[in-house]
Amino acid sequence: MKRPLLIRRLLPAAFAAACACALWATFRTAPRTTLPTSQGGCCCGGSDHAGEDTRAPGQAPRQTRDPRASPVARWRVPFAARPTPPCAAEDGWIVADEAGGVTALAADGSVRWRAALSNQVFEAAAAVSDGAAVVASRKGEVTALRVVDGSVVWSRATDGLFLRAPRTGAVDGEPAVWLVSQADGQLFCLRTRDGAVIWRGEPTNRCDGEPVVWQGRIAYGNCDGAVYLFDAATGTARGKIEVGTDDQMAGGLLVLPDGHWVGGTRQGHLVAVDPDALKVVARTAVAQSETFATPVMAFGGEIATGTPDGEIVFCRLEADALRVTGRVALGTSEVGELAFARGRLFALCGGDLCVLESPQGAVTRVAVGDDVYGLSVGPSGGIVCVADQAVVYVEGGGQ
Repeated sequence: MKRPLLIRRLLPAAFAAACACALWATFRTAPRTTLPTSQGGCCCGGSDHAGEDTRAPGQAPRQTRDPRASPVARWRVPFAARPTPPCAAEDGWIVADEAGGVTALAADGSVRWRAALSNQVFEAAAAVSDGAAVVASRKGEVTALRVVDGSVVWSRATDGLFLRAPRTGAVDGEPAVWLVSQADGQLFCLRTRDGAVIWRGEPTNRCDGEPVVWQGRIAYGNCDGAVYLFDAATGTARGKIEVGTDDQMAGGLLVLPDGHWVGGTRQGHLVAVDPDALKVVARTAVAQSETFATPVMAFGGEIATGTPDGEIVFCRLEADALRVTGRVALGTSEVGELAFARGRLFALCGGDLCVLESPQGAVTRVAVGDDVYGLSVGPSGGIVCVADQAVVYVEGGGQ
């Protein structure tokens, strides 16, 4: 007896659907492991973000893994406009964006609050001072929002051009923030409580790096090939250190435990300066071209810096000499940002977050995206960065 035509046509489709359901159930219940990869891509041949919680802001998060496991990108929160580097705040992060938005993310990636500041363009990361998230725009406006709910505390217009995060501290016992205008190196010091201008400095020259606040002074390196120092409480100039006219500086300065400051230059040098004697005490070549990554302390006294050649270079300052102690090749892309936390060194190289357990150890890689920047360490040691216009959280791989 022949089956009706409709039934004969439906049977193959039904069988295929049943197989698909069985396969889905198998992969849905089986554990997934994301292995370290090199130079981006995905080790399992599927999505570049396999194993992540890729979701809209505010959506319920997946359960997190054991933090001792191998590092993996656990969640990513996309933004409608290009985000600034995340700023750690309590157990989450504050993220501004180029459309004038400011967003508070919880530790699990959920959105706590959002604020929109009209006609502002943010490229600088926020900074947290006295319970307020302070954001500074390209147009020179500085705004403080309450960390708990995003309400605006105050807003102050200046004539600065702000591309770097404010620095925080206190002046005469009052919480304060310092900002440098990248266009001309002019410094502004504002009181956190109400945004009052405590002082403003004189311009020097273009400054592309972040200032450092240390022992009552604020300083930065600029395009003059010099480090400029100012009194942090009054803005009074405290001198400058001539590094070299061809050694323009565009990164931040690392403060060593002995009080020396270390930074990179356009000539590929790492330079150590003495802020008390106002002189260069040591210089060494670490790259063939400009070295603008801000150095970090790592592994018990090593000075680690990134190079455009895809390397991390380790140095030590000994008897007024910078000695190169080792190099680790990460790839062919620039190593632009470093962070050291919980005994591990993190670096962004190409589309990877690279993790080192020691200067001689193997490199673990986590593929996070293509356009990657904004490496930041949270209070609990979690790592975030920006990749392809999304904030990405990486967990695991720690002690």
